Amino acid sequence: MAARLSTSIEDLQRIETIKGISFIFLTTVSIFLILFFLFKRLSMDERKIIDQQQQLIKSRQEATAGIFASSIAHDINNILIVLDHYCSLLREDYSESGYTETREKVQNAIGELKSLAQRLMNIGRGNLPHQFSNFNLPQLIRDTIKLIRKHKAVHGITLDYSGTDTLEITGNESILRQLLLNLILNAAQAIKSKGKIELVCNRMDQNAIMEIHDSGSGIPPQDREKIFAPFYSTREEGTGLGLLSVKVYAEIHKGQVSVTDSYLGGACFRVEIPIDQEKASLQTQSLENFF
Repeated sequence: MAARLSTSIEDLQRIETIKGISFIFLTTVSIFLILFFLFKRLSMDERKIIDQQQQLIKSRQEATAGIFASSIAHDINNILIVLDHYCSLLREDYSESGYTETREKVQNAIGELKSLAQRLMNIGRGNLPHQFSNFNLPQLIRDTIKLIRKHKAVHGITLDYSGTDTLEITGNESILRQLLLNLILNAAQAIKSKGKIELVCNRMDQNAIMEIHDSGSGIPPQDREKIFAPFYSTREEGTGLGLLSVKVYAEIHKGQVSVTDSYLGGACFRVEIPIDQEKASLQTQSLENFF
């Protein structure tokens, strides 16, 4: 076309110049538009991740408050049982003495403390998420892995998923996501930000099995029960609440968590929860049994 339109060498050079400039202009505009939409998509994804992180932080704070309140209420009740027993002994030993009024005041005070402990337990229950829904557990695990990869604690760590692609369960997504986050971060701290973490999900009979494997040094058998105790931590900066909340979250779903050796050389945290649960199962009966 340039040759047909040209009447001289100068015309051909001019057309070629215009063509080259037009190509550069159109290419630049196209690249700009592509980059614009890519950066816009990245910005939207980043905002979504930030929103999810804020929701998780809020959920974790509320759940931690619930665990604290319920634990304190449980300890108060244990002490009150002992006090009530001693009051009964005093009533038998000094039934004829003049301390009747004093004993009644003490028992009234114990009754008020029991009421306070019950209110504290109710506050703890209210701070725990209590909504069940049906969802695909492997997809939740993959989404959690995608989210946690932004955390500085897992930089340099190979984080993979293996297992089934589809496993529909009934449960609380927020609680199970926090459970997974706690276990992944715990594994990352154990391998000191280098090595491998692998999450596995499969079905066994009527239960969903989640396993978090790491390539760390593992957990000695004598410490495998201690790590779930409140405030127990092997790290100086640790709070000792992460694994406690993991156990509570599993109990809420009528499940259990255990620790074994991993085929990666470190520890394997195994969480087993029933696939089919009624919405009422997220009530506080599991908490009362746990505490």
